[in-house]
Amino acid sequence: MPPIKPSEVNSVAPEVVFECFNFLIQQNYSDGESIVKIGEVRKLMKEKGLSADDIEKNLNIESAYRKAGWKVEYDKPGFNETYEGFYTFTKPRKKNQ
Repeated sequence: MPPIKPSEVNSVAPEVVFECFNFLIQQNYSDGESIVKIGEVRKLMKEKGLSADDIEKNLNIESAYRKAGWKVEYDKPGFNETYEGFYTFTKPRKKNQ
């Protein structure tokens, strides 16, 4: 097995992490985008047997989904804001030629 590349460090996640995100993306998909709340992801990962530490280590999935073709944004509450953080996965729009 070759050594891990620096570019792979943040993008390597257990298969179950992608299974959880994929399920929630599909479940919440409408009109070209999917909004996935961080609490839903944590709950599903816990149900799949991941520890709290493993869950927190594997929430940084944006680069992997961008490489797969999604536009990904993560919105988290700022100072004095109380809403739940969420990911927005947007299907790229075809450019007019």
